[in-house]
Amino acid sequence: MNALKHTIQQPFISATGLAAFVHSTWALATLFGGDAPEMRLSLQFAYWLIPAMLIAFALDVGQIATSIQIRNGQRTFAKYTTFAIFAVANYFLQWLYMAHHMPELTLGDGVRQAWEPTTQLIRDASLWVIPSFLPLATLLYTVSETDTPHNTPKVIEVTPVLPSVPIAPSTPSEPEYQGIAEQPDESWEATCPQCDWQGSYPTAYQAKQARNAHLRSHKPVPSPNGHHH
Repeated sequence: MNALKHTIQQPFISATGLAAFVHSTWALATLFGGDAPEMRLSLQFAYWLIPAMLIAFALDVGQIATSIQIRNGQRTFAKYTTFAIFAVANYFLQWLYMAHHMPELTLGDGVRQAWEPTTQLIRDASLWVIPSFLPLATLLYTVSETDTPHNTPKVIEVTPVLPSVPIAPSTPSEPEYQGIAEQPDESWEATCPQCDWQGSYPTAYQAKQARNAHLRSHKPVPSPNGHHH
């Protein structure tokens, strides 16, 4: 489910992965199994194709997942290294496919004879340049912008102070918190400094009320002999 969600959320990365999948499958299948057998439903063709498809799919999924993690803020050396390894593998497989299938392109009549050596050099360089387009586009897209989650809950400070104005008439001496203001359409998170309790509320007022009610459970209860538990 997470893979499907990421694929829908990142159509650019998914499209580049799908574009590389066919060429990567052919390159891996040829390297592991030799020339392709006759394309028909047979055990020999399935044995040639399926392992390569699984490897190519794993490479594409790994690159997509790593790209999404980097865009979501996980910009660590390990993540960049992993992404670079996937990009190099992608480049090599695309290059191998193109090196085998690239035809010898003839120059058009409009190319001047004096330009032919330079033009032929640029044409031949396409063998090295074109396979880099997919991994380079994926790399630039990955590092160009960071996806930040929306509607991040606001965390209320947990340092209690005595309020100058009571929040609730029934609890005039309950602790209040500083620096809290009403902010509609926001999510406020209340936490406790003494335990792992926390809660999320639509307004700051509700968060304060819930926290104050919880903090009362931590107050010492007097025993019959006058001591506190």
